This record gives sequence, C-alpha cells and structure tokens, in this order.
Amino acid sequence: MEGSRVRLRSTAGSSRGAWRDDGLPWWGKPTETPAVFALERSAKDLVHESCTADTRDHEDHTFCGMMFDVRCQSKLPLDYLEISSVWVRGALGPMTVWTTDDTFMRKHEDRSAWRCLFSQTVPASPLELVELRLDSPLRLENGQSAGLYVHSATPGDEGLVYDDRHGDVTHEDAAFQVLPGLAHLSNRPFGRHGMWGRPWRPQREFVGRISYGVRWLMWKPSVHAQFPAQFRAVVRTLIMASRRRESPIYLLQDEVVLFILNKCMWSDFGLGDTEAGHPRKLSAAAAAGHLLQSAGEVFARLTGRASGSSADPSANNNGAGGSGRLAPRRIAPSTHAHSELRALLALLTARAGEASQPSALGGEDEEEDEEDEEEEDDGEGEEEEEEEGGDGEEDGDDGETEGCEEECEGEGEAHADGPMPACARAPPPC
Repeated sequence: MEGSRVRLRSTAGSSRGAWRDDGLPWWGKPTETPAVFALERSAKDLVHESCTADTRDHEDHTFCGMMFDVRCQSKLPLDYLEISSVWVRGALGPMTVWTTDDTFMRKHEDRSAWRCLFSQTVPASPLELVELRLDSPLRLENGQSAGLYVHSATPGDEGLVYDDRHGDVTHEDAAFQVLPGLAHLSNRPFGRHGMWGRPWRPQREFVGRISYGVRWLMWKPSVHAQFPAQFRAVVRTLIMASRRRESPIYLLQDEVVLFILNKCMWSDFGLGDTEAGHPRKLSAAAAAGHLLQSAGEVFARLTGRASGSSADPSANNNGAGGSGRLAPRRIAPSTHAHSELRALLALLTARAGEASQPSALGGEDEEEDEEDEEEEDDGEGEEEEEEEGGDGEEDGDDGETEGCEEECEGEGEAHADGPMPACARAPPPC
C-alpha cells in the first residue's frame, strides 16, 4: 500500500531518494536492512556457566527406566534453553533417551508420541555418573515443558538408579525445573509388562544430572518489561538523555540509542532490586536514586569519561575566542522508528512527568518548613518567659514540699498497709 510506506531520509551526501523506482527502500530488499536498524532477538552464544541440574541421590531404588517432565521457567529475560546431555549411573548397558512435547502424562505407553535422542551401549557405572550426550539438543522456550524418558535395556533390576519422591519439584533453579515422574520396571522401552507386577511405579524421582545452556534475550522495546529493574532504569535514563540538548547522547539518532541498548546484556548493570529473579517495585525516591546512578554509569560506559566532565555541545559553536569548529548538530530522528518505540517513548515521557511532580511540590514543602521554624521560634520565646516567671514560684513549691514531708512523717504508719498519699505516689512539682 502506497499510503502505508514509511519514508526514510537519505544518507548524508547521497542524492538518492528514500524509495527506489522498483518500490524498495534505498538499501534494497527488506532482508538487507542496515545493521543499525536490526535489533537482535537473543544473544549469539549459549551461556553454559552453572547450568547443571544435579538431583538428590538417596540410593532408594534401581530398575530399568525413569520418565519425568522438565520445564523452562524464569522471571529473567530468557529466550530459551537447550538440554545437551543427561547423566545417570547404574548397570546401564543399552541406553536410550526419549522426549515428547509438553508432558509424559497419558503417553507413557505410546511409543509413537516420542522421539529418540540417544541410543548407545554404555559401560556399567554403579557409582559415578556417566554422560549421555544427546544427538540433537532439546530446546525449551521460556514457559515450555517436555517429557524425558531414560531407559536401560539391561536384563535385571539394576539398570538405572532412581529415587522415591521427596517433594513437588525434584530440582529448581533460576531457569530450569525437574519434576517427579514414573519408574519403569520393564527392560523393553515402553513395555507394558514388568518383572514385578505393574510395569510403572508413580511417585518416583530422577537421579543424576542434566546439562543445559541458556540463550538470553537482548533488549528490545517489545521485551522491555522482562528485564531487571536496574536495566529498565538505564533504558529510561538513556532515552530521556537523548532528548536533552545538553547531553552528549542528544547527538545520536534514536535507532543508534536502541542499537546500543540492544548490545548490552541484561546483567551488565547488575540485578538491581531483585530477589531470586523476581523484580520488586521501587519507591519514587529509590527509583530516582537508581536513575541518577544509572545515568552516570551509562555516560561513562559510552564515552569513557565521568558524567561530571560533560560539557554543553553548544559551547563549541563559532564565537570570539572559539576554535572555529561548529558543534555537532543533532540529526533529526528518522520516521523509521516502529510503533513499539513510539509507544515506549510516550510511556517514558509520561513517567518523566510523574517523576518531576515531587520536585514541583518542593516549594510548598519549603514553605511548610519555614512555618514550622517560625512556630518553633515562638515556642522558644514562650519557654524563656515561663522560665523568668518561674523563679518566683520556686519558694511556693518548696513550702508545699515541706508540708508534704511532714504529712508523710505523720501518716507513715497509716499508709503502710493502706492507700498511699499523693506525696508518695507522685514526686513534688519542681
């Protein structure tokens, strides 16, 4: 549709229009988008640090197989994880590893619903865990689950070690969960006849280790809410700084600002106020403190200088005593910014207006403080007057005290077991 085209300005020094004669943008096909406009969805590499799920091992049982569910679930900006291997121990022998979508429930005897990820003969290892590296990694997106089935075809009942169920979750970390499942007592995969009665035993847990890698999301306006509070504060600070003429970031195009944020990992600015991966809401004062702190961090990260060393770009304009060089002029933001960016900018502008309201009320607070100070001064004057007038009353107080002492001496035996007089219950006024 001609009316729906978004026109881009031409590059500096180029006489080409925003659109070519064939209806394509000046850079060519849509797949040839300039890198500065292409925000990556997720990191290029899998992160394998500390991504090993070791389950409990109480040495409760051994038999032929274990079927259970695994789940990818995280409050952090996680795109997906990939399970690369499963570690087990026992008599082992001919080993197979299977998987099915969502869950193993009501599929435990339906071989057609499963696909095999590993099939090899493995030497026995009753004490040490042995790695079963999958032929193709099992990918789970955030919020997705799958069923896993590890089976040993070795005759007898010592093929694979598993455990009794000890809780609702066998293992859980910031990104991955292992759930309880069924133990299999048949040395044939998905066999319906066990060596000792029923072939499937519920309330059992997997024993071993699961190795997986995590691919984290990269920041984009559409996933802004999934990032930690401190990272979101940096985003707000950087975008608001790009709207202030005195900021060096003002010289950057909107697309460049987004490109920079997209290249920052979610943990580059720390976890901020998070607890076990769950962000907590900040008060207005705490949020303002985070914004100020993050602004300095962002400036130092981008320029390599402290935020206090920044200068107004307009100071470099031509003038008396100047260097004769013109200050860099801000390039007008192009209209290529998508609707997500505009919505985010509108939201940040509104929040910036709300954040400025407490400062606007500062005058009223100062007036109230001044009134409180005046009242305190008046109170001090009254106290001084009372002290001056109180000197004449001290003699009367002494007389009352002496009379009270005589009364107490005369009634010492009377109030030994009865009610105490006023002089004994309260000290004389001073």
